[in-house]
Amino acid sequence: MPPRRARGEAVRAERAGRPVSDWCIRCGDSDAVDEEGCCIHCHWAVLTEVSRGLQRFLVYLARWAEFRDWELAHAHQLGQD
Repeated sequence: MPPRRARGEAVRAERAGRPVSDWCIRCGDSDAVDEEGCCIHCHWAVLTEVSRGLQRFLVYLARWAEFRDWELAHAHQLGQD
């Protein structure tokens, strides 16, 4: 099987007459199948990336909330009464 780049170039050459809007906006190798313009593989990959990113963001916010609680509990020790 040729490298991914070579396959992508072959697919693009094959589709030279088709509008770009028919291709996946993320990989450019497959037909767009969803409203955002992604192929099925990229659709699920993007959903997974977004889900993981939101999970990490929620952990980040929770840690800041814990720090704020600690800071308020120790304000007298820090001279910030």
